[in-house]
Formats: sequence, C-alpha cells, structure tokens
Amino acid sequence: MHPFRMRGALCAIACFVLPSLGRAAGPLPQASGVAPDVDFPSVLSRASGVVARPGALVGAGADYAARFDTGGFTFVPALGAAAREAMPVSYVLEDIRRDGVTVLDAEPVAPVQQGKLVVYGHGQGIEERYEVRPEGVHQTFLFPERPAGEGDLVVRGRLTTRLQSKSQAVGARFEQEGVGGVSWGGVTGVDALGQSAPGSVRRSGDVLELVLPANFVDQATYPLLLDPLIGAIRTVADDGFDEGNPDIAYLREADVFLIVWERRFAHNHWGICAQLMDSEGQPSGDLILLTPDPGFSELVTDPPSVAAIRKSGRFLVVWPQNAPGDPEVLVAASVNPANGAVSPQLIVSPSADRQNMSDVGGNRQLATNHGIVVWHEVGQGIYARTLDVPAFGAPVPVAPTKVLRADTGSVHHFSPSISKTQGNHNRSLVAWERVQNLSTARIEARLVAPGASPSGPPVILSDGNLALNHLQPSVDGDGRNWLVAWAREENSGTWDVVARSVTDQGAGAQPVSPLRFLASAPNKNDMAPSVAWLGSSALVSYSHEDVTGWVARAVQVDPYTAWTCQPSDEAATAAGTVYRTSIVGRWSGGDSPSLDGGAFLSFKHLAQPTGDETIQGMWYFAQEGPSDLGGATASGGTHVAPCPVEGNQNFRPQLFGSVPGRPVLFAISPSPMELSCGPGTWFPRMNGALKFWGVTDADGHADVSLPIPPEAVGLSFYAQWATKVPGGACPRFGGFELSNGLRLTIDP
Repeated sequence: MHPFRMRGALCAIACFVLPSLGRAAGPLPQASGVAPDVDFPSVLSRASGVVARPGALVGAGADYAARFDTGGFTFVPALGAAAREAMPVSYVLEDIRRDGVTVLDAEPVAPVQQGKLVVYGHGQGIEERYEVRPEGVHQTFLFPERPAGEGDLVVRGRLTTRLQSKSQAVGARFEQEGVGGVSWGGVTGVDALGQSAPGSVRRSGDVLELVLPANFVDQATYPLLLDPLIGAIRTVADDGFDEGNPDIAYLREADVFLIVWERRFAHNHWGICAQLMDSEGQPSGDLILLTPDPGFSELVTDPPSVAAIRKSGRFLVVWPQNAPGDPEVLVAASVNPANGAVSPQLIVSPSADRQNMSDVGGNRQLATNHGIVVWHEVGQGIYARTLDVPAFGAPVPVAPTKVLRADTGSVHHFSPSISKTQGNHNRSLVAWERVQNLSTARIEARLVAPGASPSGPPVILSDGNLALNHLQPSVDGDGRNWLVAWAREENSGTWDVVARSVTDQGAGAQPVSPLRFLASAPNKNDMAPSVAWLGSSALVSYSHEDVTGWVARAVQVDPYTAWTCQPSDEAATAAGTVYRTSIVGRWSGGDSPSLDGGAFLSFKHLAQPTGDETIQGMWYFAQEGPSDLGGATASGGTHVAPCPVEGNQNFRPQLFGSVPGRPVLFAISPSPMELSCGPGTWFPRMNGALKFWGVTDADGHADVSLPIPPEAVGLSFYAQWATKVPGGACPRFGGFELSNGLRLTIDP
C-alpha cells in the first residue's frame, strides 16, 4: 500500500458554495456514445486492395482474394467453412482472334500495379486489365486501335478449376453445389465515345471465350474496352465464423488506426486481413492482405494481434499459423501506415511445439523500436520475446525468448494478454488463464521488463472461489498501473465481466482494488472484454447477451480503483450478433491524457436475417475528463483525476512522478486564483479550499480519497498538488514543485 492515503469529502466545499454558485452554466458534456456528426459504425471489411508479394501481386475484396502472376490471374472466392478446400479459378490469356485469324498470340508477361488496377501489357498495345473492387475483379481488355481482320472479336483464355460449370443466362458460372463459387459477368464493349454493345461469354472445355460482335468492333471509336466482372457466389447461409477476431492499434504521428482480422476462404484456408482508418474512423487506403497466399494453399491461422511502435512509425502484427505437416508457429510482420506496405515475415521463436493464443504490446515512447510478443506454447507455458520493429525490413528479435510461466504436470496456462503499450515507465503487464487439473481457470498476472524478462513473481487476480471459471483476460496500463478485466462464470452458468486494478510495487505486480463487476448487474452473460487505457481513465468493451442476441457494450472505468464511472452503453450497430470486441485509446499510440475520452471500437458483426458478415468499427466517446490547465514545474509530477461523477465514493485524484519521499499538499477550491510562482502557476484559491498534507512514496506518487456527494453535480472545482522541496521551482513558503492544475466539473 502507498504510505500516503488522505481522505476528505467534496461536500465540505459543495455545501458551502451551493447556495451562491448553483449549477454550472451551459449543457453538460455528452456522457458517451457515437459522435453525432459522423455516421458510425463503419464497415471496414468491405474494401479492396492490391499488395506486392515476392513474384506476384495479391489482391482482395469483400469476399475473395486474387493473385496476379507472370502470365496468369487466379480468383479465390471466400466460401467459408462449408467448403472443404479452396476453390480457385485460374485464367491465362491464350490468344485474341477475328474469324479464325490470330490478332494476338499471348506470351507470358509480368503484371504491373497501378493502384488497384493490375495491367498485363501485350503486343500491339493491347492491355489485359484487372481492377480489384470490393464486389469483385473487373476484367477488361483495352484495344488502342481496331484489330486486324474481320468478324467477331474473340478473347480466348484457358481456365483451371475444380468447380463445375453451370448454366447462366448471362456470362458464365462455376460452382460447387450448396457451397458457392465464381461468376463471370456478361461482356460489354465500350468505345471512346461511350457507345456500348452487349457481347457474349462462351465456354468450350477449359477454354473461356469473351466475344464482341463484328459490327460494333468495326464501327467503334478507339480505344475500345471489353469488360466482364468476376465475383464470388455464396449460396449457403453464413455460419458466423468466416470473418472475425479483430484487433486494433493507433499511431499518433500518422494519426491512423489499423484493424486486423481473420478471413476464412475454406475449411483449412485462412488469411489475415488489415485495414487502415483515418482520424475520423473511415477506411483509408486499400484492404491489406498480410498472409502471402490466402486461399491458394492450405493455411490455418489463429486470431491476429496488432500494436503500435511509435519511434519507427510502424504497426507490428502477430499471428499463429500452420501449413499441413508443419508445426503451428508465431509469425510477425510490420505495416507501413503511409502506404499499407507489409514487411517480410519473421518467425518469432522457432519451436517444435505448437504456438498459439498470441498477443503483442507496442511502445508509445520514442526511446526504442521495441514491442513484446506473448504466446502460449502447447505443453510448455506462457512465453515472451522482444522484437525490434525498424522502419524498413522485417521485425528482428533483440533478446532470447523468455518463459513467463512454465506448465507443470497438473497446472497449465493459456490465453495470455499483454498491455497495449509499455506505457511511460517501460513495464508491461501480462495476464493469463491458470488451469489446475484441467478444472476451473483462474487469472494470473506478471510484470515484464522491456527485454521480456519477468519482473517479480506471478500473482493471482481472481477470487478464491475455485468453483468459478475466470477466462478471457485483457489488460492495458501506463507502465506502472494497469486495469485487468476478464469474464467470470457464475454458478448459474452465466458470465460477468469483472476487473481489478494492479500496480507495480517495485518487487512485482500487486492488486490494489477489490474485484469489481463492470456490468450493470451480475448474471447478465457478459463475455470477451477488451481494455483501453485513455491516459487518466480506461474503457472496457465487451459482448453482452440480451433478448435480441449478442451486442457490443462499453463502460468507462477508473483504472486506479476499478470503479465504473457510469453505466455501460450499447454501441450503435444494426440488428444482429456481435462477436469479440476490441478497443484502443489514442493514448497508447502517443497522444497525451488531455485527449482523454475517445477510443475506437472494432467488432465482428453478423447481420440478421441475411447472415452478412462484416468487421465494423466506431468511435466511442467516454465521459469527458477534467480540463488540464497546465502550470506544472519540472519536478512537480502529473495530476490525473478519473471519473469526477455524481456518487463516486471512490473518487481518487492521483499524483505521479513527483519528487519521492517529500511532503505534499493537495488543494481543491470552487474558484481559481491563478497565482504565478516561478515558471509554474497555482490555480486553487487557498481561502476556502480543502487542503490535505501527506508524503509522496518512493515513486513520487500520492493520492487522496475524496468521495463526491450528489450536491456537487454540475459544479466546477480547481485542484492541484504541491510537493515541498527546498529550492523548488516555486519559491513561496520555502520552495515547492507544482503539478498541473485541473478543472473538474462534476457530471451526473
């Protein structure tokens, strides 16, 4: 426990000033919900894009992937678990003819990327083009001048596919019964004046012919385009597991978010997708494929994780994967937010044992490019490794792999979660499930130093009732303090989201709050929490079951006490089912606590009754925090005061990073004084202020317990800390160092 615990009550001020001040003028800030001027949530998985891979270009849209090799194009529909294997259709241009006369005898050429357009340049200026759209690949052939010869213009390509040819009134169709397949749209010719004419699609064996009538070809104004659309067909109801498990991170300098998720092309064919979003929460740039060949060869992935590395300005993405006959290994790559370029991959820690259930923590500071990866090694325990994420090239290990918690004969450990950043103090907290005798699970946590070495012993965070399961931990913090949330099973078989505050006590992690329920009431079936540290408060999102199904909810939490600042809110979304929310605050990417209150929430959404499956994202605005007035001196520390709301009996203003072991004063008043003192400014008015004295601990930390009564709602207060230091920057009364001042408005 900290040596300095002060207790008071705002009632002493509130009762004095209520008759004279009344309520604060103007409307109270919006408590939570969606930004009123932005249409959220955004559908992030219905985009498209092209990325370069060794030897090929790879594209993706809403429900397909495509590969462009030298000499040929392959389209892979995302058919989901119903397809036992991937069902690609490959197309190679053979020749172009008119009435049996060869206009072009195609030779293999390499594709050239022009944004979302992939171009094969052939002889006579003829171009074979593929535009990667969300709904499909738009195939066109550009003819700069009238082709020689007479008769219909016939573009002949050879197909390779295991799908069966099906009759279709317009275009061509290749399908596996009851699963889906690929549709080749009808042919249209369009000339330079915009005149158009319908063509036809013919199939003979494995040859596909795209045909334009002779009279249009002869009379057209050139250049001329021939253009079918290639798209995926889904013929079965969605099973809810083909697109999901999103994670999200933020980078301050680029002011962008990155969401990553899984996409299932077939039973054993998975891929990892990603999408950048701008500061307004709208998709930015192309859809990104991180796995080189999704759908083209068997590859099974586990959910991906992403973190921000501020110094190098890169996102670090980690996911487990395995191909047939290979062990499941952990793979890492970085993403450039400027252009979506993906680095070469790194196998994080080669092993003969299966590696899964991974997570990654980033770095909001500018000291190093380091991020920390944690994972479960099957039969071994919880492992960690630090990676360097340079601005160019693949991530690089900078330290040996460390064991955070080894399995024993009767105790196993699963599902590690690491704080999204090392915070301001170069410490991460890792929490995981501890299962004894394959029975109930508890939540355990341990501090991790920058080199991924464990710091201090593991500690149990869950309660002592061994009849209850505790699962799905999530953690975030500032490098010295953390909030850990998880799902706790009740005796009735329902689940609740609970949380505890944890701090670094020097000798290791230590819980500093009781276990608290974050939902409105117990036994409500709340699952899969995600924690976002905002700087001076935290947000927890989770999935909640009500009469309509599973929905996304979020709640603001004081991370130092685990006390909820307000009732949880439902995230705005269309009717349907929500799986696995993930939330991140801008603070973790480098923003200051003065921007407290906003976080970005992502989740998988399964629409009803259509079964349409998307990854969605939305802003969530928490209770507006105190106004930072500045005024601090060099060693005065940082003052934060989470959750200044009605009835908060656990309201606890905090001082961090001041001078250790010194007398300290906390003062709060209903009106300001703004007294200049050296380079700092003192804001509370001493006449009529509440004042508390104490001593900072070995880390320069102090706090004060100040319960908020209902009478204080709508009032504003000015609060600040002063640490007494001989020769301090503020010379009054023998010398003080000042924290930043805060203006607190008590919200309902």
